[in-house]
Amino acid sequence: MRRYRISNVSSYNIMIKNLVKDSELTKSLKVFHMFEADQLSPDVGTYHYIVSGLCKANKTKMAAMYFEGMKKLGLLPDTMTYSTMIDCYGRAGKVNRALQLFEEMKRKNVRLDTRVFNSLLRAVGTSYKPSLVYNIFREMQYFGQVPDIWSYNLLFYGLARRGRRKRLRKVYREMKRDGLKPDIYTYTAIILCLGNAGRTKSAYNFMQGLLRKGVEVNVKTWNALLRGLTKEDVIEVAFSVYNDMKARGFKPDNTTYSLLLENSIALRDAKKVYRIQRDFKDSRLEPDAPMQKILQRSIRYMSKDRRTPFDPQVLLKS
Repeated sequence: MRRYRISNVSSYNIMIKNLVKDSELTKSLKVFHMFEADQLSPDVGTYHYIVSGLCKANKTKMAAMYFEGMKKLGLLPDTMTYSTMIDCYGRAGKVNRALQLFEEMKRKNVRLDTRVFNSLLRAVGTSYKPSLVYNIFREMQYFGQVPDIWSYNLLFYGLARRGRRKRLRKVYREMKRDGLKPDIYTYTAIILCLGNAGRTKSAYNFMQGLLRKGVEVNVKTWNALLRGLTKEDVIEVAFSVYNDMKARGFKPDNTTYSLLLENSIALRDAKKVYRIQRDFKDSRLEPDAPMQKILQRSIRYMSKDRRTPFDPQVLLKS
């Protein structure tokens, strides 16, 4: 990068912001470290852009280093920077750190808005502690923040992971009273919740109702239904849904195949294992990490079955 002398912090911030927007993280860090040479001090905005860029690149440790560095310089992160860092910790699975930052915001009287609460709901939603997600949602209302559709959907997913059907129903009614319309993410969470609660027939009927009404579902909605069906070991129903999904023009993804393949192995159904192996091969999808493991298991299982007409090793693409 050519060295230009820049006379003010605002100009530096614009340059860093644009570099981060263009995913030029290395260049943005170089510009950040030019401040000292020009006898200028970065401000809250400067750190926000750097932290945002690092979080976007999933460099959580580096983002935390700069975040803590700004505080050591006496700069109090603003609402957006805190929200970004909470989101970053959530994606990294560091739920406790996200919660600590939220408590820090309250101690330092940093303004809490809907974005902060949504970031926190997203983070704790991965913790499989539905009571925690629910309490944060209620705290959001206590602080006078009006939940938007994302707030509700994040809560629904948190409750759905543990099948908290009754609580989800209660909050769903609140959402309707607030005048918010459910979207596909809401419906997917409901199907996931019913499946995890063991109400697979209800989940199936709910999905059929959506299809009859012409609601635009997506692959994740189908996968939510399949997840419940494969948990219940109703493999024939699961494959019927899989066939219906494809007949309606939806392309199965890694999650679809992994759910069906894992269930078929567990039930020791060699014909269905072979079918999913074949379908996955024909799909030309690159297997993600979970699918790689399940494919390896299916290869070990099918190596004992002489009916396999092709070498299953070709499924594991290099």
